[in-house]
Amino acid sequence: MERLIHALVFSGLCLLFRSISCEYVLIQQQKTWDEAQLYCRQNHFDLATVHSIEDWMNVKRAVGPALTSLVWTGLYNDINSWRWSYQDGQMTVDVWNSGEPDNWNGI
Repeated sequence: MERLIHALVFSGLCLLFRSISCEYVLIQQQKTWDEAQLYCRQNHFDLATVHSIEDWMNVKRAVGPALTSLVWTGLYNDINSWRWSYQDGQMTVDVWNSGEPDNWNGI
């Protein structure tokens, strides 16, 4: 059985165009990673991605008080390396706890 976790949505184009501000939305509906990605792409832009410490701080500020459980982000394991869902870039920022990310039954 796949684990159901809330989704953290990346809604905006801040990573494509730094001059445009980004918005993070916490979707408090339990979904698998695939369901969360589909929902985010249909209703917003994509699952949240983190490409810098600044991005990470923005995510923490945006959802920190409302975050009471685990969330899906746009990070996935393509067998060879961890990648972000909306682009073909490898993960470069390491703000994870030891042993993370661990692909917790998401794919």
